Amino acid sequence: MIEKCQSVTDLSKLFTIVTLSWERKALLRRYFVACEHNGFDSIVVDGSRSKYTNDIPANVRYFHAPDKGAFERLSFGLDKVKTPYTLFLADDDFIVPSALLKAVRFLQENPDYHSIQGKVLTINELYTKSDIRLRSYKGFEAAIALDAPQAEQRLINHMQEYVFTIYSLQKTSVWKCCIDKIYEGLKHHPVTTCLSPAIFELTQSIHCILSGKNKTLDEVFLIRESVPRPEAEKAEGHLYFNESLEFDAYTTDFVQLLNDNLNLIDIDLPPLLSNAFAVFAEKRRGNSTECKFNEYGQISRMVEIFSSQHSELQFIADIIKIHREDVVSMLLDNSEPHLEYWYDDNWVNDIALKYQQIAFELPHYVLYGAGEHTQKLLDKMGKIGKLMGVIDKNSWLWGTRIENVKCHAPDCILSLSTNIIISSQEHENAIELELKKCFNDHVNIYKLYS
Repeated sequence: MIEKCQSVTDLSKLFTIVTLSWERKALLRRYFVACEHNGFDSIVVDGSRSKYTNDIPANVRYFHAPDKGAFERLSFGLDKVKTPYTLFLADDDFIVPSALLKAVRFLQENPDYHSIQGKVLTINELYTKSDIRLRSYKGFEAAIALDAPQAEQRLINHMQEYVFTIYSLQKTSVWKCCIDKIYEGLKHHPVTTCLSPAIFELTQSIHCILSGKNKTLDEVFLIRESVPRPEAEKAEGHLYFNESLEFDAYTTDFVQLLNDNLNLIDIDLPPLLSNAFAVFAEKRRGNSTECKFNEYGQISRMVEIFSSQHSELQFIADIIKIHREDVVSMLLDNSEPHLEYWYDDNWVNDIALKYQQIAFELPHYVLYGAGEHTQKLLDKMGKIGKLMGVIDKNSWLWGTRIENVKCHAPDCILSLSTNIIISSQEHENAIELELKKCFNDHVNIYKLYS
C-alpha cells in the first residue's frame, strides 16, 4: 500500500521503463496490453525489420530502429530517459506494479541505495498447452544483503549467491554510466561478442553493485519467461571464457574503466573481478536448475502463496493464457523448436500423469496419434492399463510398433476399443471433431489438454 504522503501518480513519474524488442511481434502485442494496464511511462526500441503497426498505448513511446544493434538500441532508449530511475525490462517479461512502486518509494527515501528488485518468478510452461507453471529463483528468495558501505564487500557478498541486477530498478545515472562509459569501452573485446547476453548481464551487475547499495524486496517483482537453452549453447565451450588471454585483456580494461568512473582506486580490483567471473563461470558450467529454482507449480498455487498480490498476479496469468496461441505460432514461424519446447519435465508431470489417471480408469483403450507426442508419452510412462493399440492416419505407420504397441488404421478402432485417448497436443481438437464425425456416439473420447 502506497502511503498518502506520496501518491501512486507521483511515484510513477519518477521512473521510465526501457524495453528492447526484435522480431517478436506476438510478444510485443502481449507486452503492450500489460503496459496499457499499468499506465507506466515506457520506451520501446524495436529492431525488427518491419515496424509494429498495431495500436500502441498512449503511455508508450515506440521507436523503430532496424539499423541498430541491441546495445545501440539500449543506449538510444536510455538517452530518451529524463526520470531519476530506470527499469530495463524484456518484451516477454512482466513487472508487478505494486512492487515496482514500492521500490521507487524505497529509493526515494534511501538515496545511498542505487538499485532495488524483488522476488523473480519464471514461466516455464508457456510452450505447452498444459497448465502454466511457475518457479522462483532461489537467490531472490533469501537474498544476501548488499548494503555494506564498502563496494568491495558488496561485490564479494553478491557473488556468494549471484542473482542478476539487470532487471532491477536503478538510478538512471547508474544505467547510463554502465552503457555510455563502461560497456562502450568493452564492446570491442571478443569476449563481449561471443558471450552476450550472459557476459553483459554479469558486467552490468558488477558495475551496479560497485556503484551503490542494493535492496531486495519480499514481494514478487518480476515474472520472466524461461526459454529452453538451445542445443548449441549446451556444448558449453564458451563457458570457459575466463581461462583465455582475451579475458585477461577484458578484465584489465574493465578495471581501468571502473576506476575512471567510480573512483575505486583504493580497492584491489583485478583479483576481485577475476574471482567474480570465475564463480560465475563455474556456476554456469553446473547450471543445475534444481539448485537454482524453487518449484511453485500451477499459477493458482502461486496466487495463493502471494495472496497480497493476488489481483495483479492473476491479471498477468490471464494475459499469458489469452496470448499463448499467438506466441506459440510466432515461435514455430521463427525457428524449429526442439522437443524441450513441447515435452519438458513439467509436461510429464501435467500430461503424462493425466494420461495415467485416465488409462487406469478404463477397461481398455487405444491411443490416437503415433507421432512424437505418443513416443514421448510411452517412453516416460510405459504401457499403462489395457492399451489395445495406437491409431494413426498415416498408412506408412500401420503395422509398426511404438514401445512394442502396434499401430493400426482408424477403421480398426471399433474392433479394438470404444475408448479413445487422443495423444496429440497441436491437433487435439481437430482429431476430436473427426472422430465424432466418423463414429458419432459409438466411442468415448478422452482429451489430455482440456
